[in-house]
Amino acid sequence: TLLTDALDAIGRELVTCDGQRAFSSFESTTDRICGKGVAAAVKFAIIALCWGACIAYLVTVGDMLEDAVIKTTDTSLTRENLMFLFWAFVMLPLSLIGKIEYLKFSSTAGVLFVLFFVFVSVYKSFE
Repeated sequence: TLLTDALDAIGRELVTCDGQRAFSSFESTTDRICGKGVAAAVKFAIIALCWGACIAYLVTVGDMLEDAVIKTTDTSLTRENLMFLFWAFVMLPLSLIGKIEYLKFSSTAGVLFVLFFVFVSVYKSFE
């Protein structure tokens, strides 16, 4: 399809960039190689992917928090409240960090959480 061909061309261009080209971002590379229309489609696809991943992550965290907090303690919090609190105090501050280098510690924690999600998913599949 057109989009996969465009992404293939962009990937090849990124691999062959040797510092002489003036591409500072994926966005500028897409725009220069494929034009404004494909660049807009790629931007939309990236936004949709990130949005979907965020929602899926929040739902997964909500399921885990529901099992860990609501079912094991006597609390008046709902699943939606726990998901909002997790978003407000964990996800939002991480997304507001100005420099990417500061994310190395939270990235390590993220990998550990993914491993934990895999463990919980496998464990729940045998229940």
